[in-house]
Amino acid sequence: MRFLFLLLFSLQIIAQDISWVNNTTLIRSYSSPRATDLNNDGIKDIVLGGGVDGFPSPYGVIAIDGSNGNTIWTVTTRNEMFASPQFFDYNNDNIDDVLIAGRDAELRLIDGSNGNLIWEFWDSENTEFNDAGWYNFYTPQIIEDQNGDGFPDILAANGGDHSLDFAVTDRPPGHIMIIDGLLGTAFKTAVVPDSNETYLSPVISDLNGDGNYSIIFGTGGESVAGNLWIANLSDLMQEDLSNATALIPNSELGHIAPPSLGDLNYDGFLDIVTQGFDGKLSAINGNDLSLLWQYEIENTESSAAPILGKFSSDNGIDVFATIYSGSMSSYNDYYQVLLNGENGSELWIDSIGMVNFCSPIAFDSNNDNIDEVLISVINNNGSYFQNDLVLVDFNDPTQSISQQSITDPIAGGNVASTPLVTDLDDDGLLDVICTVQADSLDPFGDGVFYENGINTYKIETNYDLDPSQIAWGSYMGTNYDGHYNDICNGDLGLFAFPSEACPGQNNAMINLYVSSGTPPYTYQWSNGEISEDLENLGPGLYTAIVTDSNGICATISREVTEYGITSFSQAPSCPGGDNGFAYFNSTGCDCNTSFCQFIWVLDGDTIAQGDGSSAAETYKYLTNIESGTYTATIIHPDGCEIQENIVVPEASIIDNSLVINECDSNSNGYIDLIVSEQDSLIQNYLWSTGDTTQDIFNLAAGQYSVIVNDTICTDTIFFEIENYEEINGLIYNNQIPLQNDTVMLYNEVSNNACYGLTWYLYSNENNNMGLEGTDWILTGNQGQYSGEDMTNMECVNGDWCIIPQNGDFNINGVDFVFVNPGTYYLTMFNSFTSQNCVDEGAEIEIVVLEADCENTEINELFEPSIFLDASNNLMINFQDSESYKVEIFDMLGKSIFQLEDNNKINNISLRDYSLGIYNIIIITKQTMYTKKILIK
Repeated sequence: MRFLFLLLFSLQIIAQDISWVNNTTLIRSYSSPRATDLNNDGIKDIVLGGGVDGFPSPYGVIAIDGSNGNTIWTVTTRNEMFASPQFFDYNNDNIDDVLIAGRDAELRLIDGSNGNLIWEFWDSENTEFNDAGWYNFYTPQIIEDQNGDGFPDILAANGGDHSLDFAVTDRPPGHIMIIDGLLGTAFKTAVVPDSNETYLSPVISDLNGDGNYSIIFGTGGESVAGNLWIANLSDLMQEDLSNATALIPNSELGHIAPPSLGDLNYDGFLDIVTQGFDGKLSAINGNDLSLLWQYEIENTESSAAPILGKFSSDNGIDVFATIYSGSMSSYNDYYQVLLNGENGSELWIDSIGMVNFCSPIAFDSNNDNIDEVLISVINNNGSYFQNDLVLVDFNDPTQSISQQSITDPIAGGNVASTPLVTDLDDDGLLDVICTVQADSLDPFGDGVFYENGINTYKIETNYDLDPSQIAWGSYMGTNYDGHYNDICNGDLGLFAFPSEACPGQNNAMINLYVSSGTPPYTYQWSNGEISEDLENLGPGLYTAIVTDSNGICATISREVTEYGITSFSQAPSCPGGDNGFAYFNSTGCDCNTSFCQFIWVLDGDTIAQGDGSSAAETYKYLTNIESGTYTATIIHPDGCEIQENIVVPEASIIDNSLVINECDSNSNGYIDLIVSEQDSLIQNYLWSTGDTTQDIFNLAAGQYSVIVNDTICTDTIFFEIENYEEINGLIYNNQIPLQNDTVMLYNEVSNNACYGLTWYLYSNENNNMGLEGTDWILTGNQGQYSGEDMTNMECVNGDWCIIPQNGDFNINGVDFVFVNPGTYYLTMFNSFTSQNCVDEGAEIEIVVLEADCENTEINELFEPSIFLDASNNLMINFQDSESYKVEIFDMLGKSIFQLEDNNKINNISLRDYSLGIYNIIIITKQTMYTKKILIK
């Protein structure tokens, strides 16, 4: 699949000058070039690795003069050096030394001035490195001194037995190591937590700037599952990574490409972006290690590292990635994708070039404060392969998106070497260094013979960007450490003052003040605004980038919140008492001279009010109050009005109660008073039945009450026991009149008969196929009918009906005997609209359930999902969206909440109610359901 944006971009060639080319024969290079001054001529020189898998090479490491392209020195190695070099002056000669890694335990520190070996990790001639458990080293990181010798040490990963066949899944485990930087010996070593192999170059980072470093490493490979892991550096110092955290919840293959780190969501923490070999791009929140987002194209893979840059006008960090379509050894296309760093949404996608394996780089080539991407792709002109360096500009003012080859096509092909962009000679203009396989007929080679070797090019450009402002200038970033180069780190003395928003109104402001630097200033906010101050803001984090006239750049972030509310209440000591209290406050109104207005209303009457000018005028508390619902209002000085109903509950001297209804008139109901063990020792009970026990049993349907008293309080509580009738193995809801084991339905408007009354009986069940003939039997003054008898009758509004004949069918009562459970509806229509008859279209609902006299609180059919979340919101979810009625009772059996005929709201806030146990009853067209809930 290819995405062509013919109207959005044009492919142009803007030729830059090739300053020099260096050829190194007999090798390939998967190493990425990096630059440092090796000969003290003031011009940075180039270092990279090379070789052939499985063979010694005279050109394992190559140093190239940055001024003319001549080879400065080379180093012979036992095997291919595919990692990219790192630099540090270990021998104190004022020239960086070169640290570089490769296959078969190849890890060397080389004197940068002459190419002489300072040390190598494995120099034993008596033992095979694989036999000792050492395999490939990957691009290492130079870290702070860990062993106290005053020299930086080295974070490295070792693993990956390249001698094994692709299909072999039982592979030796990888190790994460700290190497003594001065001696080259293993200082600390730990096996990766899943004991899988490792191919990923590790990264070290202080994600939140608190001085505690984390190491990020990968496991698995092209055919072996693995993950991206994070652990404390201190764990590695203890040589135990068992507490490491796996970051990707659905990783299918290994993680080979190193991750990229930058603050994607403006929270001040560095986030982690990674691309697994399964092609999935994942962003991990650096604050809590949760998954921010994932992006995936089906049937893709990748071993290219994602890069970070500011590619869009919102000034946020975005993600650019290279993805291979198909599976290894049979890729059929290569995608380049741009993703929004904050949410992972796709901003752009294309398929540029015939082959694109290597990671790209990013920099602002035209000084528009938006980065461009430079990708290295292989094409074929019909005669031979050639390499193109394509610059993609996502903010071209003339074309929206443009693509430009920065030089004429180069014969050959770059298989896996990321270009370098820097200013080698400090002339104020950027240079691009790239390495390609010199064989233009077959740049991929056969894995053994590379007679033509590699060509390394220096391309001089007219891009006048300071190298310190390059967003992503090399493999693993501008600073070679996997971190986005945050170029905006100047000091302009920024201050920002956010206000709070009124809940739901998005009316907050941020006032920005610049105290230093040289005006005029430019402003770029994370929400796209370019003004100094912001208005009409909702809750969220806002970041401003401020640049002065000298190009000094600084950032500041501020969070906008809504006014918060704090409220609580306490019931009076005893039922009917008046010593309860309520509290209500909002952020910004804490002090007693906040000038926040407080208003308290009960039953429409204002009972307290103050202007917040003094302690006497600040009414956060109401004390010595009765139970009830109090409406509390705060008006902030900025006019924001916040209101809340605060429930002061009635006191209770019992914790809860359980009522079991009578079934089939057998006097088996009972009432259970639930109290704490301590309260039961001091409470006395007097029931309307004369009983003095805590619970009473063997109750028939009817009204009951109990007087409860303890050493302080007395209360009378009322209960009702209902009766459920069982008929033919079924239970009918007691809202329907019962007589002679049938449901009796009458015209109750008048004793006179209704003439021409049509009865429609229907059900919404059975997929609207109509009632089964065995569901019910109808009897009336014209005889008995069953559903089967009425199959051929014509009905308009129902499944089955009784239609009067010749207007003389006198119906003043019909009996239905139901055989099967279900919900039935009876609708009556009067053909003659007699004033004595029921309203036309009146409907009666009949709920018939399976008999269950052991549990008359019928909870089994159509059971809803009911739960109370952490904010005390009652969530009710049914399998369908039918209507239902909700009623909530407190522990005294008092109804405190009702919601009639509801099919829209399934989120009921109970945060205003006191802590305790409540009973909830839900009535639907199918059943009645009861449940206890606990408000915490």
